[in-house]
Amino acid sequence: MNDTGWKVDTGHKSGYLTYIMKEMAKKLPKCNLKADPHIKSKVKVMKKQLTYILEIQQNRSGFGWDDEQKMVIGDKEIFLGWEKIYANDLAKGGKVKGYGERKEKDSEMAINDIKRAFVHEVDVHEQKTEKRKQLFQLLSTLSDLTTLQIVKATRLIGQDTVKMELFFTMPDDFKVIFAQQEISGAN
Repeated sequence: MNDTGWKVDTGHKSGYLTYIMKEMAKKLPKCNLKADPHIKSKVKVMKKQLTYILEIQQNRSGFGWDDEQKMVIGDKEIFLGWEKIYANDLAKGGKVKGYGERKEKDSEMAINDIKRAFVHEVDVHEQKTEKRKQLFQLLSTLSDLTTLQIVKATRLIGQDTVKMELFFTMPDDFKVIFAQQEISGAN
């Protein structure tokens, strides 16, 4: 949408929700989403979440943003310490102050949103780690690969979730070919 002239210095031009609705209807003809209330409410929620993310980054909290996975990332220990401070302030009836003072309910929502994002990141990381272990174990059972090829194929295929998923769906003789092609393509 930004590349088609709808973005201006102050946000987006009037009618941008209708534009989004029409573009979505092209891609998903049976979705029947309306600019108001469906898309408008989702944009409102996304803006609020973006505000929380920007606040976290601007306050040098130790959290960051993973643009590929579209989620907040950070060290678990930093998160737990940050969560305790905010939860303690809320429990005492005080207002949490950050990049502008927020209401208690907004602060609780922000903490919950960040907690969900962090837990999701941990889950995704654990799932990827488990898939990589499975990949290595499976490659190790293929008799046509040398030890060096197994290690290299694990490293190369394990870097890409899509390649790993594809690899797991193939019959064994195709897996060998796939692994060898990945190895020969990476010098």
